[in-house]
Amino acid sequence: MFQRSMKFSATSSIFLQYFKHIFLTYTMLKLFLLRMDINLSTLTIDELVSLYKNKQLKNQVSNEWDDIILNQLRIVIIYCLTKKKSKNIPKEFLRLDHNGIKNVFIPPIVKGINGVKFLQFIEAWYNYNATNRLYINEILKLVCLDNIVLEQLYSFTKKSIGKMEENGDYKNLNDFQKFLIMLNLEVLNMIEEKKKMNNDV
Repeated sequence: MFQRSMKFSATSSIFLQYFKHIFLTYTMLKLFLLRMDINLSTLTIDELVSLYKNKQLKNQVSNEWDDIILNQLRIVIIYCLTKKKSKNIPKEFLRLDHNGIKNVFIPPIVKGINGVKFLQFIEAWYNYNATNRLYINEILKLVCLDNIVLEQLYSFTKKSIGKMEENGDYKNLNDFQKFLIMLNLEVLNMIEEKKKMNNDV
């Protein structure tokens, strides 16, 4: 019985290595097709994110192709902002690490995103895994204040900290929730300053 178990374990390991090889071969084939000027839109968002994240693959291709994949991810975001009714950022982008988020969501793109929609995405990214939480301060720097409507921000903040607000428990707010509270104050101050400037004119 023990020998059978050992054989089964060895066989499973072989199959696992085989499927890993197949996946890598499939990915390399996809990249080959990219080099042949095949339309990148034939790839799904999930495939694009996987290609961008694949470190082993990055060591085998030039930075130029890495940039091509990155640009296609940006195109997907722009498409979602201009064509799709929901205007939501696809959940596949949650798989990106902090560097990927910063590389995809460059200032010109962030300026085209509703500020609160972007904050909702950041909150989901923050809660996606423990590693993301270590880099939240870097990602929060991407937020564009000009795109934030105070009423929407207030509603989102209230929803985010709602349960703790009911219990009067503000000590256990996470870093993102603390940022939301400070952001409300900052946006409010910005609105007041604009009003003063208009009155002076």
